[in-house]
Amino acid sequence: MCEFRSLYYNDDGYVVQCKDCGYYQLAYGNTMLSLSGEDFRKMRSIVKMKQMEVDFAASENTRNVVIPTPSPGQYLLLTKEESNRFHEILEAADNEEKAQELIALFQL
Repeated sequence: MCEFRSLYYNDDGYVVQCKDCGYYQLAYGNTMLSLSGEDFRKMRSIVKMKQMEVDFAASENTRNVVIPTPSPGQYLLLTKEESNRFHEILEAADNEEKAQELIALFQL
């Protein structure tokens, strides 16, 4: 059974990581994903790349940002603003993970 450490939590979603197996669980909107460390890094990279793409949406509420998940045939479909927020969540979680790892180096 997984014991999670929190990397990010807000009304928008959360990111936690299992202390034993290292898997990440992330929730955003009405989606929850369990990701390996490699898949989490890939997801961060893909979402970061999507931030640089030009938004051709007819309106700001158009869900035209497609983010693949590790599960074949399953994607997240977000507005540009939702994609931006998802990116912020993933980056905040990554920063928190790095900070916790640094702190652990100084604990005996």
